[in-house]
Amino acid sequence: MPTLRKIPFYVLLLTITLSIRLTPTFGQQANDTNPILYHADAQRTGFYNVPALRDLNGVKWQRSIGRVAHASPVIANEVLYLSNMESKLYALDPTTGEALWQYNAIRTLFSAVAVADGVVYVGSEDRKLLALDAATGEAIWSFRTGGTMIYTAPLIMGNIVYFGSDDGVFYAVDKQSGTELWRNETGKRPLWPPISDGTYIYWVGEEVMFAADPATGDIIWQIAGNSWWAPPALHDGVIYAGNSDSHAYAINADDGAILWDFAGPGDDWSGVAIDRDMIFIGNVAGQFYALDTTTGEEKWVFLSEDLPADPIIADGVVYFGVGNHQNQDGPRHLYALDTTTGDELWSFQAEGRLLTAPAIADDGTLFIATITGMLYALN
Repeated sequence: MPTLRKIPFYVLLLTITLSIRLTPTFGQQANDTNPILYHADAQRTGFYNVPALRDLNGVKWQRSIGRVAHASPVIANEVLYLSNMESKLYALDPTTGEALWQYNAIRTLFSAVAVADGVVYVGSEDRKLLALDAATGEAIWSFRTGGTMIYTAPLIMGNIVYFGSDDGVFYAVDKQSGTELWRNETGKRPLWPPISDGTYIYWVGEEVMFAADPATGDIIWQIAGNSWWAPPALHDGVIYAGNSDSHAYAINADDGAILWDFAGPGDDWSGVAIDRDMIFIGNVAGQFYALDTTTGEEKWVFLSEDLPADPIIADGVVYFGVGNHQNQDGPRHLYALDTTTGDELWSFQAEGRLLTAPAIADDGTLFIATITGMLYALN
């Protein structure tokens, strides 16, 4: 049974706030009052309400940034944040690539950031979740876990930051002070960003998917896949995720019931992007699919040279880079496809593998980083 430690001060407030299922809002942007989160929103839909880059003009700028594996760039309030495997978090001017500040951590930074109320939150390999001043990079507080590293991009809802550590524990801490509110010791390592629609908090730990009360951490339901889950996304009461059993699934967010499954040829999947009635997901066979959200029917498939990384969507265009940890040699591409037809609009060859999602600015400029350490701004 999971072990819970609770601080009840916030329970009543959160219960009132979260008692009604919120209608998911696509694409929280930098000028919103909501937190700025990896993959666009708390549901991790990857949908951005900005102009699409349907025609690639070229490289606006590029710079060496240090090796990037699991962390994607995030834009908040006209600043581009990106952490790397060389223990650095950069705040960059997105128009020029110039560094505004740099934070030097003790160990590797694996997670993408979350930004709220002038604070940047990021997980590190020295067991800590860090809270930094978004304007200066100065440390405000840190929270130490029992694990070695934090892979998960934080989720912020209200005054709480949610994240998992490789100690097999999922945590909720106070956003302002870093005080622990509760923990759930599942024994399963959370590797992917948690998601929420305002009713429950959902996360995956290895082969198990959990739904929990956001105020207390109490498990509402859990389901075990045949193998490890890929990063999930959520829309309109349904969770979508691939599993290493070579299937992608649609799961009822209220009770964990399987609604449909789709068989693919590979045992490793990307995260999911959602555009109303279609989801977009890729697998290690290099196949990138558009599936009907209701039935799981295949709308189209696009063949790339490697495992697609987490896709994003803007104005009828879906973007994804490709790369994986096993096949390490050679350059990789960032693709732009029409969401309706799957037709390739353009592709860009980067110098190395692309393991993370791109970020997109309000003007449609795309930012993508390679594991070899090159950051590109494309327009």
